[in-house]
Amino acid sequence: MRCDFAVTTNSPSTPKRSRRRWCRAKNATRSTQIEDKEHLRSALHALPPEQVRLIVLFVVYGLTAQETADLEGIPLGTAKTRIRRGIAKLREALEVSGG
Repeated sequence: MRCDFAVTTNSPSTPKRSRRRWCRAKNATRSTQIEDKEHLRSALHALPPEQVRLIVLFVVYGLTAQETADLEGIPLGTAKTRIRRGIAKLREALEVSGG
């Protein structure tokens, strides 16, 4: 009985009030996501196109460094270097710690 009492006293007084809070939180999250996407897009545009292509193939499409090198027709070492340097520049631009 005690648990039921706690649930009813801690619940919002009206469902409408609860919905308002949820909508506010959802809108705040959505605007943060939009800002993050715009920030990422501008950081990607600051990189050289060859780095962007390799990062997209490696991170988004999940290809290996060897597969990206083969697709781009470049040596494996060059592909690895471009991917590593590109990701490092993105982390710096987005102020994300490595890990």
